[in-house]
Formats: sequence, structure tokens, C-alpha cells
Amino acid sequence: MKLPSKQFSLKQQILRYFVGFALVLSLVFSAINFLNLYAIEDDYFDLRLEEEAQYLKEGFVDSGQWPPSRVDYIRLYNTMADFPEDIKTTMLTEPNRVEVDGTSGRYFHIYRFNANNGPFLLAEVSEQLLIRAHRSEIIWFLLFWCFVMVLSAVLLALRLSKKAFSPLQSLTAELEQIKPSHLPENISQNYPANEIGQLASALDQSMQQIHQFIEREQHFTRDASHELRTPIAIIKTSTELLNQNKSELNPEQIRLLKSIASACNQMEQTITALLSLARQDTSNIDSKTHILPIVEKVIVQQSYLLDHKEVSVEVDIKPNDEMLIGKQELHIIMTNLISNAFQYTEHGEVTIQYQNNVLSVTDSGSGMDDSIKDKATEPLVKGEHSHGYGIGLSLVSRLCEHHGFTLMLNHLNNGTQFLVYKKTED
Repeated sequence: MKLPSKQFSLKQQILRYFVGFALVLSLVFSAINFLNLYAIEDDYFDLRLEEEAQYLKEGFVDSGQWPPSRVDYIRLYNTMADFPEDIKTTMLTEPNRVEVDGTSGRYFHIYRFNANNGPFLLAEVSEQLLIRAHRSEIIWFLLFWCFVMVLSAVLLALRLSKKAFSPLQSLTAELEQIKPSHLPENISQNYPANEIGQLASALDQSMQQIHQFIEREQHFTRDASHELRTPIAIIKTSTELLNQNKSELNPEQIRLLKSIASACNQMEQTITALLSLARQDTSNIDSKTHILPIVEKVIVQQSYLLDHKEVSVEVDIKPNDEMLIGKQELHIIMTNLISNAFQYTEHGEVTIQYQNNVLSVTDSGSGMDDSIKDKATEPLVKGEHSHGYGIGLSLVSRLCEHHGFTLMLNHLNNGTQFLVYKKTED
């Protein structure tokens, strides 16, 4: 069975989670490192300014004058108005800044001796910048290692998923090959003693139970085939013998004889359908059957249901029309649909046709009771005036499904229509 297109396999999900986690983790880690580099560089310049300020303070205390700075990129200013032109306006507007950008790539750090009252130490550190000056190279370096981490996560995820899901894929492939007639035994012995092994062990138990169930069903089918068909054959033969001498019977006895024959015929059809489904026979699933001979045979067999009725039967099926289904299965389907149409149509017309690969049976009867319209094909569902057992349409539906057909029921203004057509693959 194929997964829907919008879903991912577990292997793909693990791969996506590994890649996503590695990508997020590497990006966050790189961003933190990048910001730390900026902070370290700023702390270094602040520390240099504090050291230089301490030196200048000591010199001022000793001589009463501010000594010259020991480094050429740090200068002393009495007021902000004395600052270089490219940062003076900014500092006068935002006097509490400790870092400020100048023009032409210049960058300044500021140290205050007496808050904003001055004097000030101003360090122009553009020549000493390492992080900002090599920002692009650092970013590319970090991105490279992000890529390495993501690639490592992909390889690790592929290896782990292959190792973890290889037994599961093997188990899935083995289960896909299972047929009801050949159930495997001891599946778990081929798998490790982990969760997959536990699943395989549970499947072993289920297979054993299914095997036992199939054996019981096969015994029942064989016994039912004999025990049910034998008395029905006796009843059918007896009614046929009586029917040959019906001149000796009165009208009431003839009516009862027809009723017995009808019930016997219906029971025989029901048993045939039940046994066909119970066997799950697929030998005829790829065989083609001409439709017209089957339909004509069923019409003749069920014609007694139209006795004393003003009902016409129209058949629109070409002699070469075929369906991909066995003769017996098609006979069961048509018997149920045509007998229903004949039984519930008191006057009008029953149309059986095959057009555009759709087989339809349409009647002009009274239609179905409102209480069963939405569940007519469910087992043991029957109308108030039904003489059946409520399993005919359910059997037809199951037979159609088993052979890849769709059974559709249309409720018409005057009657009922059944459509049988081959399912199409999406």
C-alpha cells in the first residue's frame, strides 16, 4: 500500500529531524560564538581604556597635569565639544554612548573620568579591530562548519535509520507477500530481540490464530456444502417430480408447490453465494465472462416472479460484451439483482443493460422503504414486504468488492437502479 503523497516515512522523518536539529543547533551556536567574539573584542578595548585611564590618573595626581597617552590611538578630551567632527554631533545628541561609529570606517570607544562632565578618553580602534574587520571571513567560516555539522547529521541519520529500519522494512516486505493460503510461521526468529522482534512475535501469535480460524472456516465450508446441499437437492427433486404430476393436484396444492420450489431455489442461490465468499476463491478473478448468456439464463430462471404481472423485460447487452469475473460469481450477482427487480415490480419495465463498462439493472417498482435506503447492502437488512433473508444485496456487495467491482444503488423517482462497474485506480 502506498503512502499518501503528503506523508513521510519514519526514515524520512528521522532524517528531517536530525537535519533540522543540527541546522538550528549549529546556527544558534555560531551566532552565540559570533556575538561572544564581538563582546570579547569590546571588553578588550574597554580594559585597555581602563588601564590607560588609571595611568593618566596617577600621572595627574603626581604632577597636577594630565600626562600624554602611552598609545597613539587613545587621546584625552576635556569636553565632548572637543571630540572629532565625525562623532561630535552623535555624542552631543546621545551623550551616554560608550561606542560610536565615525566616518571612513572609524570606530570609537569612550571612557568617562567624571561621568559626562569630562574629561574623556577616546580610543579610535579601527586599526585594532579584528572581529569587525574580518566579519565576512568569520561568517563564512561559521557557515562552513554549519554545513559540516548538517552534513554529519545527514550521514548519521542515514546510518542510524538504515540500521534501525532495515529489519522493519524487511518485516513489511515479508508481510506484503503473505497470502491466506500460505501463512508464515516463526517470523520473529529472523529479527532482533527489540521492539521489532516483539512486533514480529505478536504477528506470529496473530498468524497462528488466523491459521486456526481459516482451518475452522474450511471445515465448516466443506461440511456446510454437503449438509445443506443434500436436503435442498432432495426437496428440489421432489418438487420437480410433483410438478410433473401437477394435474393430480388442486390449485392450492399447486400454489404451495410453487412456493416450495421458489424458496428452495432462493435457498440454493444463497448457499452458493455464501460458500463462494467463504472459500475466497480467486481462480476466476482474471477470467472474462460473456454477460448476455448469464443474463438470459437468470431471466428464464426467475421468470416465475413475473407471473400474472404486466411487466416487460428489456435487455440491452451485445453478444460480445464481457466482464472480468467468473461465470458463477456473475450468475450469483445477476440472480440477486434481477430477482429483486422482478419481485418488487408489479407493472412497468425492468431494463438490463451494459454500456460504457457499466452493468445496470433498473426497475419501475415501488422502490425501497425509507428506513433501509441508506443501509440496503448491509447484512440482514430487509424491507417490510421482503420475502428474502436480508443477505442477498450484502452478498452481492461483498462479491463485487472481492472481484474489484463497485456496486452502486440509485433511488429513482419510480423504481430502483443498481450499477456494477470496475473500480478505477487513483
